[in-house]
Amino acid sequence: MQERRSQRRITDAELVMIVWDDNGTRLCQVGNEENLSANGVGIIADYSLAVGTPVAITYGEGELAGVVRRCAPTLEGHLVGVEFVGSSRESELVRLRR
Repeated sequence: MQERRSQRRITDAELVMIVWDDNGTRLCQVGNEENLSANGVGIIADYSLAVGTPVAITYGEGELAGVVRRCAPTLEGHLVGVEFVGSSRESELVRLRR
């Protein structure tokens, strides 16, 4: 399979919180960061999220903004692919892990 990503991915295993709004209700779930690049992050989570959902990814050092671009079932739950938006592409977390 040909690699389609424009940025190198770093394999990682950090706990993060995924936060999103659903009809005015703030929802969240814990996930395990699988990989990270300057463009986005892959997270294993228990529940699926709809493609196009704006999310905040919170972690020990701060928060990143993104949009769900992919969500697929796995043996561990769901692999949620999030594309970073705005200044999150150049966050300190992303720069430190490059």
